[in-house]
Amino acid sequence: MRTPTSRFKAGPFVAAAAVLAAVYGPTIGWLTGRWGSDPFYSHGPLVPLVSAFILWNGRERLRLDPAVRGPALGLLAAAALLLLLGGRLKFEFLSSISLLLSLAAVLHLSGGAALVREAAFPLAYALFALPLPMLLLEKISLPLQLFSSACAGGILGGLGVDVTRRGVLLVFPEFTLAVADACSGLRSLITVLALSTLAAHVLKASAVRKLLLGGAGMVAALAANVLRIALSGLVGLVADGNAAVAFFEGWSGLLFFALVLLGLLGGSALLEKPEEKPADAGPDAPVPPPEAPAARPLACGEPRSFPAIAAGNLPGVDRPTNPLNKSCRTTAVLLLPLVLILAPAGAATSWLRVAGAGAAP
Repeated sequence: MRTPTSRFKAGPFVAAAAVLAAVYGPTIGWLTGRWGSDPFYSHGPLVPLVSAFILWNGRERLRLDPAVRGPALGLLAAAALLLLLGGRLKFEFLSSISLLLSLAAVLHLSGGAALVREAAFPLAYALFALPLPMLLLEKISLPLQLFSSACAGGILGGLGVDVTRRGVLLVFPEFTLAVADACSGLRSLITVLALSTLAAHVLKASAVRKLLLGGAGMVAALAANVLRIALSGLVGLVADGNAAVAFFEGWSGLLFFALVLLGLLGGSALLEKPEEKPADAGPDAPVPPPEAPAARPLACGEPRSFPAIAAGNLPGVDRPTNPLNKSCRTTAVLLLPLVLILAPAGAATSWLRVAGAGAAP
């Protein structure tokens, strides 16, 4: 009977990674391009590294049991469909979701549902690396712009400052401060949400306290952005409009982000459940003797000689397997579904991209 093992052979997984890289090459290129150009997702390159570190740090709990399973094939079929839709609609966000589904399918092929459960958080955390569509970001950003400008205007008005809010504009007698998309607070909100989610995962506390930490991080990010806008207005009053813009677009963002990060660390320390120390039994407490392992008696007719035991003929003892045969089997389990289901979808998607590029004026 095949039993799960924690022994890791890199060869089959390197081959599977090569197939995924070939299929999702354009998607990976789109991701790296957005990470480098989109200020909302400048943290994107760090997220896969964090997920990989969490997975590697918990490798002792991972058990490999490679086999072709129905749920894994279903995940690959869904990934192939999303990949085709992403190529047909020129909507790379769907292709990036397809990449995560393919990774989940590889995990299921490698160790079944148990391995997917163990790797659920690193896989889900990778969602923070997938840039949302720009249209959706704009829809979210505008209400945050209005909220931040209204709160900052209220704070400045409460301090006796002569300021008028017109939409996302704060109009002062000598200058006008505009709360643009990048200054709506959405960028810091996304980053703080990723950090608070990671902190909640590491936090040794109840689910309620973890949710409380995440909510507190989001509130702190929004409040810090409002204070940043209000302080920029005060700087403009003391100096001039150019100084306000320089303060707003310069180092103030890093300063308030650092303050929010320190607040997250302090909140984690406050919410973490203290470890319970074992009660001291006292010096006079008796020490129980160590238990000897129970020996299983051999049934009548079982081989008892040393050669038979060395050959692995005892019931319940697995026969030694050839590591090369096991590695080849794992490679076949991983590669055959990828090649038969995902690779054709990748080839069709590439053809759609080329055809679409040729048809463009």
